[in-house]
Amino acid sequence: MKVKEEALIETTAGWIKGVRLSKVDKFLGIPYAAPPVGQLRWKKPQDLEPWEGIYEAKTFKEPSAQSGTIYGTADTSLYGELVGSEDSLYLNVWTPVREGDKKRPVLVFIHGGSNTRGTASDPIYEASRMAEEADVVVVSVNYRLGFLGAFYHPALHTGDAADDSGNYVTLDLIKALEWVQYNIASFGGDVNNVTIQGHSAGCMNVWGLAHSQMALGLFHKAIAMSGYPQLRSTAKAEEAAGAFVTALLLQDGLIDSAEKAEGYTQNMGTDGMRDYLLSQTTEQLIKAGAGVKQISHIRDGVVLPFGNDKELQIANAVPMMIGTVRNEASLLLVYAYKGQKELWEVFNHNENSYNRRDFLKNLTYLSYKMKCTLFNTVLFYWFDNKLMRRVARIPKPIYQYKFTWDQLPLPWGKVFGTFHGLDVIFAFGNFLREVPNLGRFVWSEDNEKSREVLHSEMIFSMKGFMETGDPNLYRKELDVWKPIDSTSKNYAVWK
Repeated sequence: MKVKEEALIETTAGWIKGVRLSKVDKFLGIPYAAPPVGQLRWKKPQDLEPWEGIYEAKTFKEPSAQSGTIYGTADTSLYGELVGSEDSLYLNVWTPVREGDKKRPVLVFIHGGSNTRGTASDPIYEASRMAEEADVVVVSVNYRLGFLGAFYHPALHTGDAADDSGNYVTLDLIKALEWVQYNIASFGGDVNNVTIQGHSAGCMNVWGLAHSQMALGLFHKAIAMSGYPQLRSTAKAEEAAGAFVTALLLQDGLIDSAEKAEGYTQNMGTDGMRDYLLSQTTEQLIKAGAGVKQISHIRDGVVLPFGNDKELQIANAVPMMIGTVRNEASLLLVYAYKGQKELWEVFNHNENSYNRRDFLKNLTYLSYKMKCTLFNTVLFYWFDNKLMRRVARIPKPIYQYKFTWDQLPLPWGKVFGTFHGLDVIFAFGNFLREVPNLGRFVWSEDNEKSREVLHSEMIFSMKGFMETGDPNLYRKELDVWKPIDSTSKNYAVWK
């Protein structure tokens, strides 16, 4: 799109200047909370200090601090190194050029990446097309990742229930939704019609917001793409925090074996441990956390509810669209068998003649396909027969979809099929062949027509859902998409 002129908006913290395209204004890198650095590390997000003058909102900010992977940077020299910053609480807004006092629905998108990596600035999430076609205000959000985003350790507890919860991922997203409530009307958005959408870990975060009483009234519909509710006890979270501290101590050479960690930390005492954790650099924290399993949603009883894993405790019952892709396993599993740098090069040089062996390392193709089949079989049995039965009890319309588009060129179609994340690329309609990105290898002249037809079906289903809670509003000449119930398995197929 051609840039025509600059766009100015007044927010609660001050004036911002964005970029005006032909039909869409975009504002990038808007702060929604104070930087969570220094003594604010591992604290709930704090209010912004207002600024004077005009804030330039024309470029994306750095990703949240993480170890470099294909989800966080296109620079392969940074893979395994620190990428991004702890000063990460920024969001982006795309809005159709305003027409008088018209209020548009608002979509808040939450990126994926296992809550340890990823960024809202990924080119597949560029929302100019979505904002224009769906006539909606789109907001994308960066939030804290890894052990900076979820860390439940007694040494950090001060008596403030939210600070002590360890649920900084959810608290950051709540803060972003509060920013939307205070500011989005200035962008032409309707504060009473907000939909949250997340993919993968972003979808888990959608469920986290659905669980949280603190998010009550901040959103009115939800789109959950390839993710599931995942709450864990404070005991499990404290165990994960202990493993992380052990990794830090080993990394700093303060102990020479994991068995010595408990005794060492006891000698440090509570104050010593708190000072030690706060003294660590961002790079030290990210490096130590890279090999430790993290828990992102902690049942602290304040931000997220107490209960057990068999319950689906929904504080925010809203209409939902929920779905999966046909082969959730393929792309996720291949990361275990091929280096990140090697995969990125393969994904972005699809003019070469690859065969299926180019995607694997130390694993036979047959073994890989068998692992995919087992993973998918278990996942879909649980998803369709366990989760969706619980979801059917939510007293709001719930629409399920299955994404099965499979017109990838060879060998990609055989190796990956309809892979994890393909549906979110279709939702945004960013079929990018000119810039490096995770989906570049998928697009060909042969599948151009079919992908545009499916994108149109998806975006207009979403448009109807965002406007009214009913995806059928603009689904002309398509079967009526019925909500699920406790006795039938209704779903739409996107193919």
